[in-house]
Amino acid sequence: MQRRAIQVFKRWILLAGWIVVSSPLAHGAEWSLNPSVQAKTSYNSNIYVSASNPISLWGATVSPMLNASRRTANSGISLVGRAIFTKYSKKLAKNPNAQYVTLASYYNTLLNNWRLNGYYRRDTTSTKVTEVQTVDSTDGGTGPSVVNINLVPVEVRQNDLSLQPSWEHRLTELTHLTLSYSFDDVFYDNTTGTSLSDYQQHGVSAGVGHVLTEKDTVGVLATAKAFRASSSDHKADVYGAQLTYEHAYSQTLRGTLRVGGRFVSSTVGNQTDDTSGLLLTATLNKKYSELTSYRFILERSVLPSGAGTVVQADHLNAAMFRTLSSRLNFALWGRVFNEESINTNTSNVNRVYISVEPSLRYLLTRFWSIDGSYQYRWQKYSDQSSSGEDHGVFVSINYGWPRMAVSR
Repeated sequence: MQRRAIQVFKRWILLAGWIVVSSPLAHGAEWSLNPSVQAKTSYNSNIYVSASNPISLWGATVSPMLNASRRTANSGISLVGRAIFTKYSKKLAKNPNAQYVTLASYYNTLLNNWRLNGYYRRDTTSTKVTEVQTVDSTDGGTGPSVVNINLVPVEVRQNDLSLQPSWEHRLTELTHLTLSYSFDDVFYDNTTGTSLSDYQQHGVSAGVGHVLTEKDTVGVLATAKAFRASSSDHKADVYGAQLTYEHAYSQTLRGTLRVGGRFVSSTVGNQTDDTSGLLLTATLNKKYSELTSYRFILERSVLPSGAGTVVQADHLNAAMFRTLSSRLNFALWGRVFNEESINTNTSNVNRVYISVEPSLRYLLTRFWSIDGSYQYRWQKYSDQSSSGEDHGVFVSINYGWPRMAVSR
């Protein structure tokens, strides 16, 4: 497994570099480099949020990061590499370090918008990354957060490769067609004594949107996904259809509603379960203003799980960012997950997870900053009589080198 992870990592680096260097977007644009480094100390009262065996520990982390990007008026490519070196006060794993590579790119023409996003992550089952920088196809902003939730009460090395190309075509002045494909490959170095399982998932989607007014857009979206977990002899085919509605309340505030149904055919061994249910996504996104920005996401979906099964997931994610002064910024993240297995024989993955994390960032100088945050986590599995909770405290110092830019 470790050799496979190294091979995947090298191929991903070569693929990302080839796309950035050989793409026609790479000529006649501004290139920039943004290196940074973070040193962090942390304390967790129950790092695995375990109900029966809480483990408290201290941790020290050093994390360098490099963001290489290029932009023009209608295109952008961003390649972010990050390494995390961690030492705990107690030995939990042979290698608790982590590596991340994220690729985001877009190219817009008069009638077509092309995107290619992806990432490769190699970390452990207790690692959490709050934000991953991506490039938005419209304004070059920051994409959604990526959260890695604990799955098992032990450190296991996990690898996650994801690619998502998409194409949007303007059929008329008011109507557009969107086609996309997604590929996810998740595998672990050693799953002995755990309930984890390697899996792959392929997905395709097609949607049509129509602009009704300057503020309102309606559409329809169809999706299909194929989930395969060979080590657990589990496969699932997921089909969905949704109606979509977008409304712009102002230039900075936008809401989206997608609602529809799904059908899942899930097979474990010789038993097949066919189920149907609701699909729902409701978002409210306030883009950055002078003082405040926020986003809310309420979603019911079917997601793959490291337990080797698909789950029906109800997620509520909220984030708020506030500028308190010229040097002091406040952020608040809140997450609620309720996950239930689609297959009746794998109900041990059913759980509720809650996380709340307020944080402060103080800018010492233009390049130096200090972060402090507190995190509360609560988790309960349906097959357990008690719940687990964790209190975490994090303090970090950050340095970002001056942006280096070159025009070609």
